Amino acid sequence: MEKARIKIGKIHKGQHYTEESKGKISKANKKTFREGRVIWNKGVPRTEETKRKMSKKLKGRKCPMKGKHHTEEAKKKMSEAKKGKYMGQGSSNWRGGISFEPYSLEFNEALKKQIRKRDDYTCQECHQTEKELGYPLACHHIDYDKKNNGLNNLISLCRSCHSQTNFGRNDWTKYFINKQNV
Repeated sequence: MEKARIKIGKIHKGQHYTEESKGKISKANKKTFREGRVIWNKGVPRTEETKRKMSKKLKGRKCPMKGKHHTEEAKKKMSEAKKGKYMGQGSSNWRGGISFEPYSLEFNEALKKQIRKRDDYTCQECHQTEKELGYPLACHHIDYDKKNNGLNNLISLCRSCHSQTNFGRNDWTKYFINKQNV
């Protein structure tokens, strides 16, 4: 649609309207709904034809709610529905609340530095160094058990790789165990 506008603009470039044409255009633009000019969605009854026209106009839009706002009541209803279905015990990722358990006292900065040094300050997945990244690497628990701080259960990962390990945990556990055995 944008290409068509540009093409039409190029065709009309340099053309000038006569005063008579300008008057006709002005008059047409000033017409109201009652005088025969249909302004989109202003006073138009909801018939199948108008619904079809409206859906054609909305077809190219990315978000039909853009610029519109939900009422406070609607926001509250959506929030409550989301809490029951997608959050906490209703979530398919719920693992009995273990994410709220604290890390053990052994999992401290000294242990993290030891792991990063062992891994040569390099992400064990993408092989980027702390110098390249500009931040210290994260120490990831391979078996996702916060209390298992054995050296063979910890691995250095960058933020990007570490965030990927939050999905498909069983697969990542097997992957890192196999990687250590090689």
